[in-house]
Amino acid sequence: YHFMTTRKGRHLPFDVFFERYCRGAYGQTWHDNVEAWLGDGRPAMGDRLRVIHFEDMKAETAETVGRVCTFLGIEQTPERLVRAIEGSRLERMRRLEREALGEPDGPNASFYRGGKSGNWREVFTPEIHRRHTQLTTRAMALAGYEF
Repeated sequence: YHFMTTRKGRHLPFDVFFERYCRGAYGQTWHDNVEAWLGDGRPAMGDRLRVIHFEDMKAETAETVGRVCTFLGIEQTPERLVRAIEGSRLERMRRLEREALGEPDGPNASFYRGGKSGNWREVFTPEIHRRHTQLTTRAMALAGYEF
């Protein structure tokens, strides 16, 4: 939603966007994509498919990046992990974005917005949350989330 309103210039209320999104107006939905990858892809890919949770990246950044490196067969040292983590910090990514695209039009115009877990709570109404939960229950379970 934020990418569409800030970078594509399609300004519309979130509830209107959500209705259109649910109808597939913007392409494949998140839950359909996740169900395809984890419902069909996991049996086909087996141990070659790994799910990384944003919350884990936030809570245990170095450990999670280390596990990703091990999974991908990338040699890691503490120095390389620190360099990778520092190189992808939110403020650095925002600076690189500004250098490439210019100053954003407002506080929410950056592709790299808040870097917070649970930010959906700020935009979902109770009805949107109910509908989203109904649509995404299988995908969330396949991705390892419990609710």
